[in-house]
Amino acid sequence: MTGTNHDTGDVGNHGGGDHGGVDRDVVTVDGFAYRRVDRLTPREARNDLADDVLAALADAGVRGFVVKPIIEPGMHRGIRIGVPPGGRHDALRALARLAGPAVHYQERYPRALAPQAVRPLTPESMSALPSHCGSLLLARFWSVAGGSLLYGLEYAVGIEFWTVSETDPHVVLASRRNAAAVETSDDLLADATITVDGRSRPSIALFDRAMLGEATFEVDAVYTWVDGDDPAWRERMLRARADSEGVEYHPESLAVNRFLSRDELRYSLRSLAMYAPWIRRIFLVTDQQVPAWLDPDDDRITVVDHRDIYTDPSVLPVFNSSAIITQLHHIEGLAEHYLYLNDDIFLGRDVRPENFWFGNGITKMFPSRLTRPFGAAHSEDAPHFNISKNIRTVLERDLDVSISNSIRHTPYPQVRSVNYELEERFAAELRATAGHRFRHHTDIAQDQLFHYYAQATARAVPVPRTEFTYEYVNVGVARSVHRLRRILRGRDIDTICLNDAPEPGEEPLDDTVVAEFLADYYPLAAPWERADG
Repeated sequence: MTGTNHDTGDVGNHGGGDHGGVDRDVVTVDGFAYRRVDRLTPREARNDLADDVLAALADAGVRGFVVKPIIEPGMHRGIRIGVPPGGRHDALRALARLAGPAVHYQERYPRALAPQAVRPLTPESMSALPSHCGSLLLARFWSVAGGSLLYGLEYAVGIEFWTVSETDPHVVLASRRNAAAVETSDDLLADATITVDGRSRPSIALFDRAMLGEATFEVDAVYTWVDGDDPAWRERMLRARADSEGVEYHPESLAVNRFLSRDELRYSLRSLAMYAPWIRRIFLVTDQQVPAWLDPDDDRITVVDHRDIYTDPSVLPVFNSSAIITQLHHIEGLAEHYLYLNDDIFLGRDVRPENFWFGNGITKMFPSRLTRPFGAAHSEDAPHFNISKNIRTVLERDLDVSISNSIRHTPYPQVRSVNYELEERFAAELRATAGHRFRHHTDIAQDQLFHYYAQATARAVPVPRTEFTYEYVNVGVARSVHRLRRILRGRDIDTICLNDAPEPGEEPLDDTVVAEFLADYYPLAAPWERADG
């Protein structure tokens, strides 16, 4: 029930419009009615519907309460609302009043072998709901931004009918698993208030507590970015390159594609605004640059200059991402837990802090099935191979443990205090990396070192590939267009990497194809974008 649609179908005849009974704000896509809207974020869609459901229940005299969801892969990611024992009949009548052309529902049954059909919500369907149906999903279907975004059941509100135990009148049973328990004493139905999806919501005492699996800590995001088209920056880079002549660097360090911009940063940040609105603050680390479209007065995003974080500013300017990464944990005000992202990383759907950390702060790491070759680092080897070899060398030396698998190109969860520990323990290697203006065969990527080191010291745990889905697309080859189309149709990937890795003899993917993909996937401007940008 999600995806991208450029041909939004026939206008649905649902009545209530000013065009001979045709509602021009409703379109039909794959047999389902969707209401058109120019702009609506996933969080707004969830919260607005939850507001309406809670208000309808309250008007009917039903004390609806928000259910704290269980943190588990594959569980429904929307807001869940419980109906207390005895409130089912009035609740269904209240829900019937929310019926409209683009309002749909799906019955849910425990241990069902297959999902139930999605149907239009009508007063008749609510009055005929089977008595053994313990919960349902209720959704408004939205066609957003001209059909670029279709919101369906993934943004539904779950309605759960709680009942009294047949064996004990003081025990209440939930209809579905939740963060606390499916069985509770009736005194824990007392009123409480909890925060869900950024808003305070009415709930019950059962959920007014932090559960062990919840990540209740603040999370920031950090980007490194360069505008390779900036003349002042290119002059600094070319001067530094001239100074480096005679020093052994890999030729790839000076390749144009290393600094090529397709406006990826704008869309990567949009992906955070859409799918990770719980991020507290975003830090954009640059070399005396600010994107022209960025509103510098927006307090949700802070531009940080290399000079503000470098322990030894005498080595600046640097044009080596591994060098800059060694300094990121120096950002003033940075949260203990943060995500590090390149501008070629994008969130593909809603994620939560628990996708990246366990509730106790232990980091989740996402190993790749690819392995790195063994042997000494050499200037003629690919930089990513050398980085793995150098990390392997220091871990074997200091911890008597080796590594083989690489790490997937996802947002990298980081812990600030552990990065300070790395800075002290591997001081010589990281200090040398920090001083390399261009990629060097002895570099260490500290963001990757963090994951291996944290795992070796019991502060990170690798998770199964199915827990956090990922798609790597090489936009340096034209054949990747088919993968982009599939990703756009499905919108079912947690994170996407659009890496530019040209291959000999292969035609590159046209820049306009990448630009159109990004504009279609992320059509909603982020709050920090200038209106004239």
